[in-house]
Order: sequence, then C-alpha cells, then structure tokens
Amino acid sequence: MVLVTGGLGFIGSHTARALTELGETCVLTRHRNPEIPAVLAGTVGTGAVVEQVDIRDGEALIALGERHDITGIVHLADPAVASVMASATGGGPIEFATLFQGLGNVLDAARAWKVKRVTLASTIGVYIGAGDGPWREDMPLPVDSFHGIPVMKKVAEALSGFAAQATEVPIVCVRPSGIWGPGGRNSSRIFALPGLVHAAVHPDSAPPDQFRQFREGDAGDLCYVKDCARAIALIHTARQLSHATYNIGGGRAFTNGEVVASLSSAVKGFAMQLSPGKTPGHPQEPYLDLTRLREDTGFEASYSLQTGIHEYVAWLRAGNPR
Repeated sequence: MVLVTGGLGFIGSHTARALTELGETCVLTRHRNPEIPAVLAGTVGTGAVVEQVDIRDGEALIALGERHDITGIVHLADPAVASVMASATGGGPIEFATLFQGLGNVLDAARAWKVKRVTLASTIGVYIGAGDGPWREDMPLPVDSFHGIPVMKKVAEALSGFAAQATEVPIVCVRPSGIWGPGGRNSSRIFALPGLVHAAVHPDSAPPDQFRQFREGDAGDLCYVKDCARAIALIHTARQLSHATYNIGGGRAFTNGEVVASLSSAVKGFAMQLSPGKTPGHPQEPYLDLTRLREDTGFEASYSLQTGIHEYVAWLRAGNPR
C-alpha cells in the first residue's frame, strides 16, 4: 500500500489514480480539503482510502502505519511551499522554524515503517540559473534562487540524499516541469498555458492584462498532468532504479505561440495576441532531458500538446471549474 501525501491535490489525485491503474492500493492524506476531486471518481473506496492528517503532526502520521500496511510513500504535500506561497500573497510571514517539519516526519515514518521506497516531489525550478538546456539531472545547480520554492526543493533534495544514506531507505526525487490539466490552477504567473485555456473556454473571466508578461516566442517544458502522474507511478513502482533523481516533463520546449495555435484549433473563434518575440535573457532550449526516465521506466508521453488541450477544454466545458 502506497501513502500519497497530498493525495487529494492536483498532481496527487492524478498520481493516486495512476498508481491504482498499476495495481497498487493507496492511502491519500488530506489536511483541510474535504472534497474528493472528480478525477478520483470510482477510485476512492476501491483502490484508495482517504485519511485526514497534517503531516506536520508526527504522531498522527506514524499512527497511519498502525491502521494501514504502508510499504511505500509518494510525498507530494509540502507545507514549506504552502508557507512560501502564502507569504508571497500576503498570507503572513514564513514560519521558518517549521518549514521542513513535514518532510522530517515523512522521513521518520519511512524509517519506522521500513518502506521499500520514498518518492519525493521537487521541481524544474531548481534549474533556474543553471544556464541553457536541455537540463540534465547531473548538472550542477546554483545555490542561490530568485524564489523561495526552488530554495525549499533544493534543501529537500539534499536532505533526502543524506536521509537515504543514514536510514538505508531508498529515496528518489522527481523534478516535474510545468504541469497542467484537469484540477490545476486557473492561471499561473510562471507559464501562460493554464490561463490561456481558461480564457478560451470562459472569455469573460480573463482580466485584460493577465497575459501582458508572456511573449509569443517564450518557451518552456510543459507536461500534461496525466503523463506526469504516470511517470511518478512508474518511477515509484519500478523494481530497480539506477539513479536518485529523475526529470519529468514534455521532453521539449513549447512556445506560447504553439499553445495559442493549439487552442485556436480546439476552441472555435479563439484568438489571443501575445507580445511578439522573446523575453531578453530567456534560456535557450529550456526543457528537461528525459533520458533517465525513459531508460529506467520505458516512459513515453501519451498526450501531445494538442491532444491534451482538446481533452482539457472538454473537461472544462463539462462544468468542471478547474
């Protein structure tokens, strides 16, 4: 049985479904959110159960192991990131004393339960400042970061590497790229695609200046959430892995112009004029190298940019808010 922390979240819910499709049963943690995501319809109660627990509460987390035979952990909930995001949007100061309390509790639980593997979510953001791509897992990463989230993830990766040596619990870090699709945010300050899709489906909901910072030629690594979830599930369930870190992404850079063109084919009458050209200093080939992922799991994406956008548009038109 696999414990998926943050199992009712965006990537977590899709990952739980992907794990059950591979024959695993799952325990999904939730903290405040009581709503079962639509993507888990038919999964909760059959291949998955939901437990309310704050992973910063070590005793409550350990107690899960008394109720369930947990043999692996996919750790996607991140109170450190939540604290950084809340602070950035005026939600109060960062609580530095507790930033890594959740991760520490997960690692302690993994040791106590003697799990076969911990899969820990990092981010493509750790490569910011590393130069032009494609970005490989063995590239040296800059110590400094412009944002708190890459800082948190770099520290978490380093701590997990030390924990793997100290506890002999196998720990693997995954670095997802720009993940989008059903259940995701309506817009992002990092990449244009989520906001563009919602603007195409609900044109009255898009603020006039929402896309002012995005240029037509700017590009990034985009990965449909179902492909990301399947990659995480394949990594977590692999019998043997050759590395401790794996990139997860679309395997190439997609421009904002390509996104608009795909949306125009999916939504009749949609048109969006982005600023021409590229942002000065934008990296060349800004995407993740997926060689490790493909060699060790056989992963290949099931969704192209166009097929993913068509499915996401249909999902939103069916009445799903995200």
